[in-house]
Parts: sequence; C-alpha cells; structure tokens
Amino acid sequence: MSNAEILEYAIPHEAGHVVVSKAFNIPVQHIGFRLKNGLGTPIASIWQPDDHELNDITDKQRDEYCCGLAGGIAGELFALRCYDPSNDEPQTVDRVLLARLTIRDILEFVPAAKHTIHHHRRVFRQLCSKMKLRYPDVRREIETSNNDGVFMLVTSEELDQLWCN
Repeated sequence: MSNAEILEYAIPHEAGHVVVSKAFNIPVQHIGFRLKNGLGTPIASIWQPDDHELNDITDKQRDEYCCGLAGGIAGELFALRCYDPSNDEPQTVDRVLLARLTIRDILEFVPAAKHTIHHHRRVFRQLCSKMKLRYPDVRREIETSNNDGVFMLVTSEELDQLWCN
C-alpha cells in the first residue's frame, strides 16, 4: 500500500473499525502498523470472540461484532464517499473474521456501521486527524527498524481519552 493510499483509505478504514467497536463497548487495544517480512499493514487491534466463545454470544453481540468489522468500509464511505474495491475480495481479514460470525455479507452491516460513525463523527474525525499527524513519524520508525512487530499510531489510553471528551 502506498503512502497516498494509506492516508486516503487505510486511516478512515481503521478509524471506522475503532469508532463502531467503541460505540458497542467492544474493547480496542490500539491502532498501528504490523510489520512482517518488510511489509507494513495498518491494523486496529479489536477484541473478537475466540472460536469456543462463539456459541455463548447473543445475536445482538454477534451483530455488534459484525458491525465493527463493517466499520472499516463504512469509515471509507463516510470520509470518501467510496471504498477501496479490494475490500470486496473474499480473503480480506475483515471478511474472513466475519465468516466466523455469520453467513451474511459484510455490506449488509455497512449501513448500521455508517450510521454509528455519523453519530460519533466528531471522534471519527479527531481520530483520523491524529492518525494522519502521527503517520510520518511511524513510517520513519518502520523504515529504520530491522525487526517485525507492531508500531503504534494510537494507544488504547489515547483512544479512551478521545472517546471520553
């Protein structure tokens, strides 16, 4: 993913996951970049039920997790009025995680996720701004690193602060 694509699509995508998940009280650890074998992938680290927990969640909780996954596409639509067509590919992380929860398509959850982002649009915009400001520093850190790992854009504490203001 190029720098321009990260700033254009990945930031509202990850911010959308976070805002929708936080709205449903789903724990969010951080937003960052996972570096593996020299490739950096933007990530929002959000709690998902383990396989053995899936039978114990309610239909409402299942729908909330699905909306959190759809929050990425919804974030792009909210910010850009379009979304990256690579989100339609069945092997995307969001679609693979969604398949654990339901047979429904991710796009069925996008309207509810987009409505949630609209309701929390101030936090969404602040989060996107914070990520854009921090991206150049994180990129430099990644470029100088010889190690795989996660490079933080926004910590859990900072997300909590944004959410509470």
